[in-house]
Amino acid sequence: SPPSTCPFSLFSLLPLLPFSPLHLLFKMYQAQSNQPAWAGNKMRSEGLDDMTLLASVNVEKILENLNVRFQRDLIYTNIGDVLISMNPFQLIQGLYEDHVIAEYCGKSRLELPPHIYAIAESAYRSMMVDKENQCIIISGESGAGKTEAAKKIMHYIASVSGGGSEIEKIKAVILGSNPLLESFGNAKTLRNNNSSRFGKYFEIKFNQSGDPDGGTITNYLLEKSRIVHQIQGERNFHVFYQFTGYASQADKQAYGIQGPQQFKYVAAGNCMRVDGIDDGQEYADNRQAMSTIGITGQQQTDIFAIVAAICWVGNTTFREQGGHAQVQDQTVVDFVASLLGVPGAQLKAAYEIRTMETKRGARRGTTYKVPLNNVQASAS
Repeated sequence: SPPSTCPFSLFSLLPLLPFSPLHLLFKMYQAQSNQPAWAGNKMRSEGLDDMTLLASVNVEKILENLNVRFQRDLIYTNIGDVLISMNPFQLIQGLYEDHVIAEYCGKSRLELPPHIYAIAESAYRSMMVDKENQCIIISGESGAGKTEAAKKIMHYIASVSGGGSEIEKIKAVILGSNPLLESFGNAKTLRNNNSSRFGKYFEIKFNQSGDPDGGTITNYLLEKSRIVHQIQGERNFHVFYQFTGYASQADKQAYGIQGPQQFKYVAAGNCMRVDGIDDGQEYADNRQAMSTIGITGQQQTDIFAIVAAICWVGNTTFREQGGHAQVQDQTVVDFVASLLGVPGAQLKAAYEIRTMETKRGARRGTTYKVPLNNVQASAS
């Protein structure tokens, strides 16, 4: 039991089982008792790493503590079981190295400084010990670092779980999904150069040995309107700039691509390049990720044919005749139709005419064709 000076009399009544909450509290007590004289100064200079220990818990003290830690590149702070992560908007050397992963592997969350790896370790070990599903919720405003935090958690779990050729292949698929999701679902906004414009629920499944056995991704609330409109200073989804700027010469010739500035849907925000984002490298990573997760060459060709078709759809223009919109350049429509594998006449009709069907009344099921004007056709 602890020394008689320990204020917690409960310690003398209950056994201190290894890794039990009491055992960990006792370790914390011992650590505080053995601290050198300068420890108090260090605490004042670096702030508290767990804000439940603040003498006065209020907004002012919390922000003051976070600011002290942030100024010293200590971006992680606990508040009980919750980890607060502050986006430094820069790479902090040594924060995510392999030796750091080794330090947190098998350790309790209270034994080491706050870190995203501590959260991942806690969830993984709880799953292994308790044989129960675990869930990590990452929330925050745009630019808070949610996407990066999710990637760090996945990287940690992939590093500490078992190996074997089949397991490594599954890990590669899980990690390879990240660049693919970011390419088609992330975009530059005024506040964040790599903002996720959709929500996702990522589920990793494990076998009895704790090795990844597969996974599922549920996507929801994709910002579809961004495809056709971006405000000044923002971009469409990354894939449009990657593909139109860095596709192979054969693809550029096949899809009639000269550059991102060529397409209305891509150039609307007048932001072709973004600091810190290498569209060429990310396009290469994107194609590699597609191959890694099992998308065949033909399927990749079909995917980028659709991407090219979307770009060309935005370049379709209309003229108005007799109050009705008509496609101004039929060659653009024919080219889009060829990319989508549909008849050109059918696509032209979809541009110029809205088909409506009655759902109620005596004439239920009757189909009407309503010609569109220029504004309606452009919006369709």
